[in-house]
Amino acid sequence: MAYDARGNFVRVHNWEQDRLNSIEIASDRHDEEDDNFAAGLSLCVVRDGRAAMTGNLKMDGYRVTGMGAGTASTDAVNKSQLDTKQNTITGAATTITGSNLTASRALVSNSNGKVAVSAVTATELGYLDGVTSAIQTQLNNRITAAFSNGVSGYWKDSKNNFLINRGRDQVTTNVFQITFPEPFKSTNYSFVGISTDNRSSGYSYDAITGVTDRQKTYIKIYSYYGNTNIDWIAAGY
Repeated sequence: MAYDARGNFVRVHNWEQDRLNSIEIASDRHDEEDDNFAAGLSLCVVRDGRAAMTGNLKMDGYRVTGMGAGTASTDAVNKSQLDTKQNTITGAATTITGSNLTASRALVSNSNGKVAVSAVTATELGYLDGVTSAIQTQLNNRITAAFSNGVSGYWKDSKNNFLINRGRDQVTTNVFQITFPEPFKSTNYSFVGISTDNRSSGYSYDAITGVTDRQKTYIKIYSYYGNTNIDWIAAGY
């Protein structure tokens, strides 16, 4: 091989040593030496750059000098180009260059358009994970039925446990019955009746009856006043 491990060119023959050893000049020995020269020259870097490198260029701590300005993203660049780069942070990020932010806080832009932390924690922000629509709209739609004559509605929690029945009924007799659109499943309930003409004390009620497979389906109302509306709410499990 023309070069040793450190890049030194190695001759194949030594003509002076051949003379001392009484070795005659022979064409095969000259060809072997010339082929070694050719192999060595083929590994040299050509100055006009006509051939690409076939391996990494190991500088061993030395500099590459006299480089031109880079133009492509893969070009090596000279130091003068690096010196012209911005050495300070400007814009929105100026508020976060000197110290760490408060841990586990949501980021916002402040009144100056700079990066800042908010009072909202990462835990609180995580509560929004999985939200697919406007939260206020969802809250507004949880109880879907307003008080309306002869109409009742109900609401359940996300685990299908807590239940609210609500509605408006016309009182035409002293005793009437409210049937729930969906029954309670236990005896843990409460009932509130509100008369629309402010006679809120003008009624009483029995315990919810009509038990079928432990489901509470209706309640009896005893009214002291006839021919009026009672807005009612029953809540429980």
